[in-house]
Amino acid sequence: MVENWLKDLNNGYLVGSVLIYFRRAFDLVDHDILLDKLNKYQLHCSALRWVKSYLTVRRQTVVVYNVLSDDKVVKCSVPQGSILDPLLYLLFINDLPLYTTNVKIDLYADDTILYDINNCKTYL
Repeated sequence: MVENWLKDLNNGYLVGSVLIYFRRAFDLVDHDILLDKLNKYQLHCSALRWVKSYLTVRRQTVVVYNVLSDDKVVKCSVPQGSILDPLLYLLFINDLPLYTTNVKIDLYADDTILYDINNCKTYL
């Protein structure tokens, strides 16, 4: 990507980009959306049920000043620390380029770059 940008800049084209970093990216994964995507990818029904149980039967509490909160159901995020977590995140985010128009998009882990190269030469 950078090589292409440099080549185009050297040829007088304009390159515009937006760099996006998803902080705490694994926490952004919505269970229902991910399960819907896995279903559309035609994941076998028994595997889909297994992933659903892996994601959805989780509760969380928080301790603040030695006071324990009530437990709440976790509706987003993948459990962190297993080999599945990066894979589930990538399956969640991987179709993002299908929903962008008029720009190119590159994904790398939890970094996303939207960019476009103007094919009108600059006159400096």
